[in-house]
Amino acid sequence: PPSPPTSAPSKMFTPFNNRADFELANFLFKKTQMSGSSIDELMEIWNTTLPHGSDPPFVNHDHLYSTIDSIPFGDVPWQAFSVSYTGPRPDTGSCPTWMEDEYKVWFRCPHQVFQNQLGNPDFVGEMDFTPKHCHAPKVFGT
Repeated sequence: PPSPPTSAPSKMFTPFNNRADFELANFLFKKTQMSGSSIDELMEIWNTTLPHGSDPPFVNHDHLYSTIDSIPFGDVPWQAFSVSYTGPRPDTGSCPTWMEDEYKVWFRCPHQVFQNQLGNPDFVGEMDFTPKHCHAPKVFGT
């Protein structure tokens, strides 16, 4: 696992300006999963309530997303690969578009993500490493 941090972070909510901005990002992106256009509309409304020259926490949804993506913790890079359907296609008629399209799959290396989790001081004393065996009854006929 990664070595423990040598010192406490100087800014607790980096790259956000403060806790309120962090919690707003969490609320918009994770809790409500607000659409980009709705985030833009909210920031425009928010902007009308501020004194001249002040800005809302995020200019628009792109600014929110780029701030989230720039969080310095858990530096596992995104990777991508493309997939497409390679099975049989209909002999007659048109082919469904999903059979012809190529799709990009984005992921982060699960092994590296897990190593970062184990090295995260937030999890100290929170993991139970006791071996367990869970038994689930077999249900026949279902």
